[in-house]
This record gives sequence, structure tokens and C-alpha cells, in this order.
Amino acid sequence: MAAGPDHRGRHRLALRRRRRRARAAAGALLSTLDDMVRYDRFLKGHEFDLASRSPGVLTSGRATRYGFGWVLGDYRGARYAAHSGGLDGFSDLYVRFPDEDFSIILLGNHKGLAIYQVVLDLAEKFLGRPAPVVPPAGPMPLELAGAYRVDDSVAELTAEGDGLTFTFGRKVRHPLRRLDETTLICADDPDVRLLLHEDGGLTVDQPFYTFTGYR
Repeated sequence: MAAGPDHRGRHRLALRRRRRRARAAAGALLSTLDDMVRYDRFLKGHEFDLASRSPGVLTSGRATRYGFGWVLGDYRGARYAAHSGGLDGFSDLYVRFPDEDFSIILLGNHKGLAIYQVVLDLAEKFLGRPAPVVPPAGPMPLELAGAYRVDDSVAELTAEGDGLTFTFGRKVRHPLRRLDETTLICADDPDVRLLLHEDGGLTVDQPFYTFTGYR
């Protein structure tokens, strides 16, 4: 039975243990790379594929960027549908670019594997799209500073002088620039955007992952 080490490198027979107790999709859907490739081929052009790329809509009328189990967005202008997964000792990410007829399936038996960075590097190499242009520094909406939360996830905007910085997940401060009236962009990672909503919500829109929080 496959085993995956945790972030300290210690091996755990997590797969066998989890299979005995799992009763839901999270942690109970097991596959191989060959089967994932077959599934990817099955999806192309299937009506289920079209439904999965239609974002859900909240009662407020705002689209969720989540459709039928897929995180939806675009990477440098290329539309994608993505979903990550994993359990103790394993990390996985599946990203489809339907308009490009291109998919990336990453299955890793290591809890600490930087799956998003690996897939980003592959997407940058094979799609060849130029990075977004970072706008020059200018006036920033300092009134947006605060912690935006949902469940256990927190995105923090901090006023520093005349500017704003952003932290999410790893405690790295990213300087922000204003792209337009409703969009901020990370100056040191322009693929990460912050979308401002009329109801006070803030969406962190980064490749293959999205999060919306409220103060």
C-alpha cells in the first residue's frame, strides 16, 4: 500500500488507515495517474464538462467562481477549471485548460509538496502567456485595511504609510497596486488579484484557488 511522508519526512501508511474510515468524497476518492488521464479524456466535450464550467450564483446575484466541484478562473487569459486534494502524506492538483486542450495532473506522495508552484511553473512553460503588467504606485484605498475571514481562512490587508500590503496563508507581505476601481494586484506576484465587492467582501483570486472573506 502506498505511503506518503509528512512535511517532516516521516512516512505514514495514511492511505490504508484513511480508507477504513472515509465515508465521503474528501479522502475517499482514490485514483491513479492512468485513470486520471482517462477521466480527463472523457470530460472533453461531454455535457458534464460544460456544466462543470458554469459558475454557481449566490442569492445576492454574485457568481461564486465555483462550478460543479471545480474552482473556475483564468490564468493570464486562459480559462481553467481546477481542484486540489490530498490527505495525510499526499498532495494533488488537477487543472484543466479546456480552450487550450491542455491539462495538468499532479499526484504527489508528500504532504509538504508545493503543488501550486509546480503546476504554475508547468502552466507558464507550456502555455507561454506573458505575465500581467504591474501598474505604477499610486493612491491606495487605505480604508480597506482589515482582516477578511471565512471559516478558518484569513486574508489581511495592512496600511503601511500610503500603501497597502496583503498576507494570506504564509505570512509574507505583498505590496499592492490598484489595477482599477474594483481590483488590486500584488506588485511582486501579479498573477494574484484582489477583487472588491459592493457588499464589503474581498475575493483573493490567485491561480487555481479562490477565497472570499468578509470583515
